[in-house]
Amino acid sequence: MLDFEMCDYCRIPAEDAQPILFNFLCYLDESMEPSELERVLSKVSGPEENCASFMASSDEALFALAVAFRQENRAAHLTLMWFLACCDYATPVTQLLEGLRALKHVYRHSGRQLKTKLSAAITSWEEIADAEDQYPLDDIELMPASTHLISTEMIVIKDVGDPNSKDGREIKRRYGAIIDKPLPLKGNIGDVAQVHQQLSEKFPWAANVVDSVCGQLSLMARGRGENTHVTLPPILLVGNPGCGKTRFLRELCEMLTVPFSIMACGGTSDSGGFLPVARGWVNTRVAGPVQAMLEKECANPALILDEIDKASVHSQNGSLSDSLLTMLNGDQKYYDTCLMANVDFGGISFLATANSIVNMPEALKDRFMIVTMDTPSSEHFEVIYEGLRSSEARRLGVSVDDFPELNEMEIEELKAMLDYPKASIRSVERAYRTLSGDKALKERVDNAQAHVSRSLHLRA
Repeated sequence: MLDFEMCDYCRIPAEDAQPILFNFLCYLDESMEPSELERVLSKVSGPEENCASFMASSDEALFALAVAFRQENRAAHLTLMWFLACCDYATPVTQLLEGLRALKHVYRHSGRQLKTKLSAAITSWEEIADAEDQYPLDDIELMPASTHLISTEMIVIKDVGDPNSKDGREIKRRYGAIIDKPLPLKGNIGDVAQVHQQLSEKFPWAANVVDSVCGQLSLMARGRGENTHVTLPPILLVGNPGCGKTRFLRELCEMLTVPFSIMACGGTSDSGGFLPVARGWVNTRVAGPVQAMLEKECANPALILDEIDKASVHSQNGSLSDSLLTMLNGDQKYYDTCLMANVDFGGISFLATANSIVNMPEALKDRFMIVTMDTPSSEHFEVIYEGLRSSEARRLGVSVDDFPELNEMEIEELKAMLDYPKASIRSVERAYRTLSGDKALKERVDNAQAHVSRSLHLRA
């Protein structure tokens, strides 16, 4: 995070910014591990042996150092861009602005003081972003601004607590893949208009859900660019059983290439594996979201909490509702009692489904963006039917063409089911699975009997 004690990141004269940057570069030389510093400097072609020595170099060299820090240290990257922006270079102004906006989005649930400082800095640079007296840094091959500003990885935990104890060493061994290691931020916002069109075609009965989700994607794309990772705000889809809520969230994650885990909440009498089990117990384990990071090998998996309304509310062993309240507290840091350390949940997308929110705790409902999903009818049958065939083919590992063709009467019977009271896609899916299985079996038996008949005929 940026050090607002050092400066407020607003525009100031370059001569005033120079000593601030020098002190910051000296701080980097003193605080960074030698191996980290060497890794950064190796990306810059020049004689400089430390960060502070760049103050005697050209502005182009400072820009190259900023680019080298892009994936190593966001604060260093943006602080260098801030100095160059104070020198009236157009490209750093653009990149600094985009970086400040991205940070404002990431820390949108933080305290008012931090958001006020970020807003003031953004306003300061917006006023001169289009000034004609700025000039670009020449002879430097620049990547798109969004590529430089939005980190493609993040460290979610620096170290475990009590690392030298027997338990600490074992925990570090088991979860070493995510401890003090940059985890990639996966997914891609992409063309939001295209995502909106594809979702609208697949879920024509859920126009309001498509609009709400794509609205959030549009906000991210506006502030960070389209070719960046995806982290959605907590979203809860509410609708009748079998209206396609879970399928929608699964399709959304697949479309955005975000790794996801579906966690069934119905029937859980405790936290459903969401809460960590503290050290000292034989079955000690990390919290569910941390395990998802480990399994999906990224810092921003999506967690689809299915039927969250059926999860336990109070339990001696902890409840899923209480677990979520502590994880969605706004500061994006969660203390894991197994790791005995804070874990950064800022990249995780918490998505959920429910049939009703009447009995859900008010505090939990307040954490989610709640969107109601309508139930499809027979007018949506063709889209649903094609989706069912595709999902069944994936489930069985076969091609859609391998399924037996249904006749017109059979298709009409399936279509009519969507107009029944309490109609659901799930009921149509069960009926299609049974019907296609019966037809496949009949074809197999008929072929076998025909083969036997031919064999007997040849013998005769």
